Amino acid sequence: MNVRYPALGIVVVVLVILFVSYYTLQNREFEKEELGSWINFKQNVTKVEDVTINLDYIEKKLQLEAKFFTSGTDIELNTHSKGFINQGQCDYDVVAKDANHNMIRPYALHSDVILSIEQHPDLAYLVLDQTCTFQNELIPNGELTIQINNNTGSLIVDKITFITKFRDSQYGCKDICIFNRQLEMSDFNSEDDIRTIKLEGQGIDTRFQLFSLRTYNKSYENTSNFLFPIIIGLLVFSLNISYDIIKTKFDKGEKLEKNENVVMNDNNEDGKLEKKLAFIGIYSGAGIAIGAAILSVGASLVFAILPVLRDYINKGGTNEDFAFVNALVNSAGYFVFAGLIIIALGVISAYVNIYKRTNKKHEKILETHQMKVLIDAMRDGIEDELKKRGYEAYSVKKLCEDKKMKLFSDYSIIKYAEKHNMVLVTEDIDNVEGCRENKIDCVQFSQDQTLDNLVEELEKIKLDRKNKV
Repeated sequence: MNVRYPALGIVVVVLVILFVSYYTLQNREFEKEELGSWINFKQNVTKVEDVTINLDYIEKKLQLEAKFFTSGTDIELNTHSKGFINQGQCDYDVVAKDANHNMIRPYALHSDVILSIEQHPDLAYLVLDQTCTFQNELIPNGELTIQINNNTGSLIVDKITFITKFRDSQYGCKDICIFNRQLEMSDFNSEDDIRTIKLEGQGIDTRFQLFSLRTYNKSYENTSNFLFPIIIGLLVFSLNISYDIIKTKFDKGEKLEKNENVVMNDNNEDGKLEKKLAFIGIYSGAGIAIGAAILSVGASLVFAILPVLRDYINKGGTNEDFAFVNALVNSAGYFVFAGLIIIALGVISAYVNIYKRTNKKHEKILETHQMKVLIDAMRDGIEDELKKRGYEAYSVKKLCEDKKMKLFSDYSIIKYAEKHNMVLVTEDIDNVEGCRENKIDCVQFSQDQTLDNLVEELEKIKLDRKNKV
């Protein structure tokens, strides 16, 4: 049974499984977390200043701070939140202050509790501090809705700042990572394994603010990057097995029934091996060239990224700028990675080619030093005596009887000896002349000669071969 068929089947099955796993990891989406906070003043708030939203996935909490200026009459505050512990409840600390920033009175409440603040002659503004704790371990992927309004009317904030933090080693940005239609990105850095993203805006309507976060799990990305070269390697391996199967069938189809053609086909095996090694050499060279070309494209993209990234860091950029830089970085990484993999495969193929050629040359040298003797049917029987003296001797008669080889003509015998680098021992003068014409080692051994005479001639041929090598 040809082991190539089950081997190819196993490789194809593993390849399909790995490709499905790779595709699943590449297209896997996180579950989207839905968080929300609503702050509604039913009346008598005229202005809001310095809204700061801190969405911290490391500390597992959302903090919102803001300053509200009142019109001096009674104020009613209603709050609501979702996606946090205790059925979405958050803690709110509200401090009433006068124009000199002195505290008049503090208030504390939870979500869905209405707070009524009575008229006070010195009341100038309110400071609100909201803290919400996450449910278990939230993934930085989803949407956060913030609504601050005055009796369903709009409130224009002088300055609004949004900050989010998460583990840089665990999560990576997908596309532009975070998106808001009105705010612009002002900071994007990583320090001590903490990714910090900051958005800012001025003159923003706080009635509806939607922040969309898009991240991916880096452990999935690392796994997919590990699977990619394995898939490429198995693909090349399966193509190599397929090539061997097709080549074997093609070679079998060329075999003929006639003995002379069979012998000549055997003699051409070295040529077939040379063709295969030449094919591997061409394949490895082409692979290295293609890999180098792809790697150069990746390097070009890296050089294209540097000035854009420098401007982005120095001047700050918009969401669109970051999306462009992120796309360039990903593209450069894919090209560099693919180029290195293809070059590695080409180098491995070249190494295999060199190894096979070196091994073949070594085998030829060993074959040259090793004395193989083919005994013609006319002198059958002396092969046993030669074996006792350390020679690898074969009998034409026994090869035909035991191994069913078709060595009936002088031509077949001479070509067989040439193919296997044998010394032909024969009494037939025609065989001797044929060997001399084709430069094949041969000893004419007649009935009146002794075994010592034959051994002496064989040793001369052996010494002559060593001198040629």
